[in-house]
Amino acid sequence: MTTALNPLIPSHVPAINRVSGIRPTMMELMNTLTGDIWLSVEPVTAADVAALTVDAPMVKYGPGVASMDTAWFDRSPGAAEDGALVEAVFGGRRFRLVAKAGRPKPLPGSMGIEMAVEKYHNAVFAAHTEVELLVSSEGQHFVEQVDALPGMPPLALPPGYSLRRVTLAQPWVVRLPRPVRVFFFMPQFRSFHGPVADVPPDAMAPALVCTEARSAPNHASSSTLTAPGES
Repeated sequence: MTTALNPLIPSHVPAINRVSGIRPTMMELMNTLTGDIWLSVEPVTAADVAALTVDAPMVKYGPGVASMDTAWFDRSPGAAEDGALVEAVFGGRRFRLVAKAGRPKPLPGSMGIEMAVEKYHNAVFAAHTEVELLVSSEGQHFVEQVDALPGMPPLALPPGYSLRRVTLAQPWVVRLPRPVRVFFFMPQFRSFHGPVADVPPDAMAPALVCTEARSAPNHASSSTLTAPGES
């Protein structure tokens, strides 16, 4: 599928800027002093994450399952122009600098946080992919970035927030705003980013609220969906 989606990525984008594989399982490192976020170049396992040792001020996150079918970054944060991402090796594993996090803000009534993130990120979803969107209390849409791991409990959303799910009729290329607002929810390790303006038309149906966590990271739905007021 990645090969079929490659024409949707501009041909000049370097290989290091592309996220390889179909919804790969990745890990991130964050420098807690600078906010720099480093994404693994290659997919990882839970054992890989556990085995990697980093020194303060670096912390590790993962593994997390990418929600998009493929993606690319135009540049590293702080770069003056588009080009190859900055690379570094931590614990013998290659990482690339993809984002710079701002100060987190707790979300009321949930185990979530919101922050502004500097990143030049573009996500690609294949036709027939089931995409989940977080809808804020202001009605803005944020597309899922990291999917639920198996066995995770349902999200506790802030008051006025809901989830929408749509099956795409055609491929969807999401060019995220710069900077981007990102919502993180623990312990599910799920995240949503945006806002996105070009939401597919069928995502604009009445909001559907997820009452169960997605049971697997392959976007196959086994969740129960109810319209607001029906639960």
